[in-house]
Amino acid sequence: MLSTKPNLMPLHGIVISLLTLLAGCGTLELTSHWRAHDVTIDGKNTEWHDSLTTLDDKQTSVGLLNDEQFLYVGLITANPNLQRQIIRQGITFWFDREGGKGKTFGIRYPVGFGSAGQPREERPEEGGKEPDGWAAGVPLPSGELELYGPGDEEHHRMAIAATAGIEVQAHFENSVLVYELKVPLADDGHHPFAIGTKPGAAIGVGVETSGFPSVERPHEGMRENPGGRPGGAGGRGGRSRGAETGGRSAPRSQPEPLKTWAKVQLSTRGASQN
Repeated sequence: MLSTKPNLMPLHGIVISLLTLLAGCGTLELTSHWRAHDVTIDGKNTEWHDSLTTLDDKQTSVGLLNDEQFLYVGLITANPNLQRQIIRQGITFWFDREGGKGKTFGIRYPVGFGSAGQPREERPEEGGKEPDGWAAGVPLPSGELELYGPGDEEHHRMAIAATAGIEVQAHFENSVLVYELKVPLADDGHHPFAIGTKPGAAIGVGVETSGFPSVERPHEGMRENPGGRPGGAGGRGGRSRGAETGGRSAPRSQPEPLKTWAKVQLSTRGASQN
């Protein structure tokens, strides 16, 4: 059971723990369970108890479910540093249908806690106060996400409702942040933004907390916003603006971003659930 009592363990502790695990086992391997019940993407921890894997820091757990059409991801954390990074900078889930670490298809949400076009990632806290909106029971105010891929150099910022299949929501309550994501496995003619896989396959899943995720592609396709959609990352490039803020230095003791990968085995209908 995930403890809801936060402590001040720094985020780099999570990274060190995960790197230690990766060094000892060669790769982090997770299993997605077959979805045996409805999953409502509402940012509440009501469907994940039987499928959660607790990470070494004991404050963060991840759950994975899938059916014939969708992969469902639940990230539940009481780690305050990880919570701040997710809210201010967004968290990106990368999917590699080949089972490796290729940044083939990525989904970043939320895309900015502040007002539209005003990301919060570089604003130092004043007086140690949390930003407005962290009150218990208040959902995070973002109806948009950013998509990277699945085509080469594709980058879109768009309304969640316009993705035709992707659902994502985060909810902060009682010192716990619950993040839920639903993403199509394949484009069946109705889901243009999909991982490109099927039940029973092994895929690579990466997690990155960074305001401007780095995409390992020539010419950095993130520099432009294909289709002329407003609000994209055009002009910002694919890098953090920390070195381009006119002399404004980053806050001290800023935790390192979380960047890690896992190999995820998708389940098939009728597979035994442990």
